[in-house]
Amino acid sequence: MDDQMNQISADYPKFETVISNKEKLTLSDLKQQVEKSQVEDSDEQEYGMPLLWKIIQNSDSSNKDKVSNEVQELALQSLIEMFSQGFRYLIRLPYLLKSLYNVLKNKSIVQSLQLATAIIKSLKTDHDGERSM
Repeated sequence: MDDQMNQISADYPKFETVISNKEKLTLSDLKQQVEKSQVEDSDEQEYGMPLLWKIIQNSDSSNKDKVSNEVQELALQSLIEMFSQGFRYLIRLPYLLKSLYNVLKNKSIVQSLQLATAIIKSLKTDHDGERSM
């Protein structure tokens, strides 16, 4: 028993290094996907979504650009509603990646998780055939 504990204790730094490296690689891959999937801020394609996205990120901005919590919540609910209505996959995917990247970077975590959850639910609904893409 003591030998097993000693072996586990000896291997722990190795495992920690491997896990840390994998986390860094995953974060880097996600960042590349987010950057690759960036769509130009065009209201014609995204129906004001880039502006709503900027508003929900506002908790991280300077006081000069700060919006009220009510406006931020309204922007988040608007985005969630848009994604629940079955917007095209190509519009939803970049926002899902951005949300996940925010969570990994500890930015706007609550808003990002709520938005990611809504997008995943909409993708599942589309997959189940209840809505068409």
